[in-house]
Amino acid sequence: MAGEFATRQPTTCARRADRSTLPVSTSVCHREAPTSGAARRAGGTNRAHPAPFPQRGGAPEQSLLGRDNRQGGGQSVEWSFDHLDHEQLLEMVSLRVDDRAFLGLLRKWLRAGILEPEGNILYPEAGTPQGGLVSPILANVYLHHVLDVWFEQVVKSHCQGDVLLCRYADDWLCAFRYSKDAEAFYRVLPKRLKKFNLEVAPEKTRLLRFSRYHPSMTRRFTFLGFEFFWTIDRRGKPRVMRRTARKKLQGACRRIKEWIKLNRHLPVRKFFDGLNARLRGHYNYYGIRGNSRALSRFYEWAKDCAFKWLNRRGGTRRSYTWARFAQVLDIVQIAQPRIFTTRYGRVMPSS
Repeated sequence: MAGEFATRQPTTCARRADRSTLPVSTSVCHREAPTSGAARRAGGTNRAHPAPFPQRGGAPEQSLLGRDNRQGGGQSVEWSFDHLDHEQLLEMVSLRVDDRAFLGLLRKWLRAGILEPEGNILYPEAGTPQGGLVSPILANVYLHHVLDVWFEQVVKSHCQGDVLLCRYADDWLCAFRYSKDAEAFYRVLPKRLKKFNLEVAPEKTRLLRFSRYHPSMTRRFTFLGFEFFWTIDRRGKPRVMRRTARKKLQGACRRIKEWIKLNRHLPVRKFFDGLNARLRGHYNYYGIRGNSRALSRFYEWAKDCAFKWLNRRGGTRRSYTWARFAQVLDIVQIAQPRIFTTRYGRVMPSS
């Protein structure tokens, strides 16, 4: 292995480290279709790396490596289903599956001909079929061996401080306690990815310092639809907070407005049943502690849009006044913003 992680160099007594790490913001993005929910998620951390952040006084000492599209930062890997090497992929699958018949069937599926509009049949030598039911699973297996196993067996053993890799499908982040470990990983990662037909997108790559000793909204990153940032809580203690990412919130507001506009002709009960289903779906994912303001903003936006477009269903008279509309919301039991919290591995609504 070339680079800093190729051989283990003897080290002397470690110097007092800057406890705020320089993280490499990292994400994997497809040129074609994104991976679906077939990929696994191991709580907050990767199953191969269950150790949480080391705690001191209730605050993490490490920095997070997360995707940050807001400033174009992050170590972003450009790839698509068309770039997966068949032989490497089959070798990875064979490490856990000892069934020659299954592997042979998988090989045939990967190399099945594709009928083009012109009538020609194309036999792919790399990649998996776009839209294939197994493609997201195979892509997850591919990334598991490219990133997870390598990080656990090689990167960890060559870092002096605590490190962490957290991945969900093709979105992942890393954390390093010491800046020199993050910088070494930053330099070696492109060489590792190149071996598997992957490459780094320089325009989306940066080192980010994420520390409780420097709480600021300017040092934040986006991961899985949330913005992570350090702030001072009501008790005067630094704490990592999460809120809905701006682009995700804006996109959700656009979609709910479009749905209300296109479905305002439905009967009142059916209309609000559909609206409630979409509101609850939003709350179920983004309903975390510290994100109540973003939830309320989404709820108020949906309510204002419903009032506006229900009054434009035809005719010259308005269907509702605000007083009458409030009565209707009580009758149909409009879904209110709700915070959910994780307790003992189960998701339960907070009291």
